[in-house]
Amino acid sequence: MSSQHPVLAVVDEQQERTVVWHVQTAPGMAEGSGKLSGAWVLSEEAGDVDPAQLEGILEGTRVVSAEEPHLEAFVEALREAITELKEYRIPAGSQKKTPSAPRFSTPTEPDLNKIAEAYHGEPVGRRAWTVATALAELVSTWHDIERQRRGRKYLKEAFGPDIRALPVPR
Repeated sequence: MSSQHPVLAVVDEQQERTVVWHVQTAPGMAEGSGKLSGAWVLSEEAGDVDPAQLEGILEGTRVVSAEEPHLEAFVEALREAITELKEYRIPAGSQKKTPSAPRFSTPTEPDLNKIAEAYHGEPVGRRAWTVATALAELVSTWHDIERQRRGRKYLKEAFGPDIRALPVPR
């Protein structure tokens, strides 16, 4: 997996436990059910993962708080990337006419309440899973945008032939 595509680690720090879900953003891994690639419940309780392993679980990831995921910032990062694509102009003299930009769908913030209704696991994992699933929806949206971009020769030449990394908030 290319390191340019971040793994998002949704972290839900609760009183006695910490829950972590990984969300894959790399194109091959992020298809189908692979988007949510790992889940851990860390605590001192028997059957849970030792909290000392948290650092290793988060290594190399982009951490997102389940309590305050700031999904609007992820949506805004996607919208900024779309704006950049729409505003791209082919250098003068390289083509007879300027092709039209694809009509990208407008990313919207996933509805956390609706997503939470679909959860059927242990209650301790609900919030982290809900945020991870919302992020997975945004990853899918980004991959759709990138497929459209790569379908336009001039955008493929300007921005590269591969699916670019998910834009993440600054």
